[in-house]
Amino acid sequence: MFQQKRRAKREAAALPCQLVLYNSENDAILAGPAPSFIHDISYYGAGLLLKKVFFPPHHLFYAPRDHEAQILCLQKKRKASERGIIVPIKPAWLRLDDSDTAGFFRMGVQFLTDPEDIDVIDLEKMAMASFNSEDDFLSKLSRIFNL
Repeated sequence: MFQQKRRAKREAAALPCQLVLYNSENDAILAGPAPSFIHDISYYGAGLLLKKVFFPPHHLFYAPRDHEAQILCLQKKRKASERGIIVPIKPAWLRLDDSDTAGFFRMGVQFLTDPEDIDVIDLEKMAMASFNSEDDFLSKLSRIFNL
């Protein structure tokens, strides 16, 4: 049996966000924004749920792994008056979760910025606080993915 050896403890989360694939050479958006959902988070990365990973001709998992100039970013809006959170990420693994009829993709990502970066810290705080909010996990998912 495979035993996972994580560098940091993962905390449960329930936070809607978006993924955007950028070309770092000219700041052009190549794909997205793709609605996603942080379902767990740690000091070094996060576990995401996505409905869609392919935006022809770009694949959100393979494109940033195959092309150095293509950067995947996790984005989350803050209050209207504040700058949004943007965290560059590197996809680590991807699998289809077909345990239900919705057919979500699960993607593990690694943060490319320093874990002490203010955007990463704020994202972690928002994600952990969201899990304890009044909305339950399934209702948040259904709103994000129009289920």
